[in-house]
Amino acid sequence: MRLQKIVMALVAVLSCGSLYAQQASDAAGLKGEWQLIKVEMQVFSQQGNQLLEEKTITLPADADKVSGLVPQQLQLLEHDFVIKRKNSTESGKYMLQGKGVLVFQRAVPQQQSAAQPPAPGITYTYRLQETSELVLLLPASFYKDNNRNQAVKQVYTCYYRKKS
Repeated sequence: MRLQKIVMALVAVLSCGSLYAQQASDAAGLKGEWQLIKVEMQVFSQQGNQLLEEKTITLPADADKVSGLVPQQLQLLEHDFVIKRKNSTESGKYMLQGKGVLVFQRAVPQQQSAAQPPAPGITYTYRLQETSELVLLLPASFYKDNNRNQAVKQVYTCYYRKKS
């Protein structure tokens, strides 16, 4: 019985250590400048989660078809980020939060920061493929599609290549 408790404690300690090592490895791998190379867009019905539409956009050929919501360039430094979209640029701080979860906290202008609390961070799911490809799953957007006359959920999966 005592041996079993010792073994379970060792397993818990080792698994926590491997998670920390994975986060440290990901933190190092994420740093750098990333360029969008492909976007997969899926539209689902909100009721029943049925796939209604699927589209793949490759860059630079179809760059004009990319939604303004999709980050086209990411620059990740030690803890700071810069995201460039089609018509905007934003910056702030980022942090890893568990395995495969990246949280971006936008910078707030100084005159606003004293008046109101910071906005909640935006959470993305990510995975590093090899050392030069980043896959980012954007938060889903929900809206009523007037053409289909129904409520839908839109999901973007973005693929980035690290600039050398």
